[in-house]
Amino acid sequence: MTQVKQADSIASLKEVSAALAKLNSADMVRLAQFARLRAMGISSADWEDLLHEAIQRALSGSRKWPKKITILAFLLGTIRSVASEFRRKKPAWRHRTCSQRLAK
Repeated sequence: MTQVKQADSIASLKEVSAALAKLNSADMVRLAQFARLRAMGISSADWEDLLHEAIQRALSGSRKWPKKITILAFLLGTIRSVASEFRRKKPAWRHRTCSQRLAK
C-alpha cells in the first residue's frame, strides 16, 4: 500500500511536461532570476545551463517531482541542487601541479 501512495505522490513524465507547458512568463522570469543568483561563482556554467539542466532532469525523470509541491517550487529546488553539484565539481586544471600547468 505504501508503494501505491508513493507512486501517486510522484508526477508522471506526462504530468511534468504538461505542468512545464503551463508555466507563464512571470514564472519563467522568476526561474531565470533564481538561476542567475545561483550561477554566481560558478565558472563552469551560466544561469541558462542551470535552468536547462533543471528542466532536462525533470523531463527525463532523473529528478522526481513530488505532487505535494508546485512545479515552480520543484524547479527552484532543482536549480539549487544543480548549482550545488556544479560547485562541487572542480575543473580538471586544478588537479594538476603548477609546473604541469606551466608546461602546457
